[in-house]
Amino acid sequence: EIHARGGKAEYEPLELNAPAERVSACGRRLGSARPPVSLLVNNAGAMGVSKAETLRVNFLSPVVLTLALLPALLAAPRCRIVNVGSSSHLRAAAVARAACDSPALDRDLSAYAASKLGLMHFGVLLRADCNISVHDCHPGLVWTPMLRRHLGVLAPALSRVGLRPVLFKTPSAGAATVLAAALNEPQSGPAYFVNGVLAPRGASSKESADAESARATWRDV
Repeated sequence: EIHARGGKAEYEPLELNAPAERVSACGRRLGSARPPVSLLVNNAGAMGVSKAETLRVNFLSPVVLTLALLPALLAAPRCRIVNVGSSSHLRAAAVARAACDSPALDRDLSAYAASKLGLMHFGVLLRADCNISVHDCHPGLVWTPMLRRHLGVLAPALSRVGLRPVLFKTPSAGAATVLAAALNEPQSGPAYFVNGVLAPRGASSKESADAESARATWRDV
């Protein structure tokens, strides 16, 4: 579609469950070939897999990729980063180092919640140390293949009884919040987008914007 409308686009596959060295190498290659980078959306997601894979895909690899692209981002006059989060971060108080190596299944989604908090902590550090505009966003409960896989036999049951449209957003509705975060003017401080708009201060958790907690996550993880 982009090509048909006269635009330019390329697709570069990257498995974010890969070793950090491979993720970093890909980021450096992309950054050196396309400076400057005015927008980066960290939208990778894993749910219901092992705790280690959840942390790696949702948090660690996006951090590595962002750091590899940092020179290209800083070269843009008005760059911004969008981290796609989740309201689940509200039930995480910290990011446990042990979970990063745990093969146990993330049945209670505690690692998922921690991964989203960790990504917000990374945003805190980027704003403070690199003066980059970082927008966090919460698309809501979106009816995606990832969620349906996690729900298992519940997914078709929810559709049969008519609860799916009541409880979950369509992918397009969820994407509206990500678009709002991507297209909104860069913010000097924390910016958290919910339901397609910039949410009032206090909509995210206190821990998510706390510099001391963010630095503790950086040291520990």
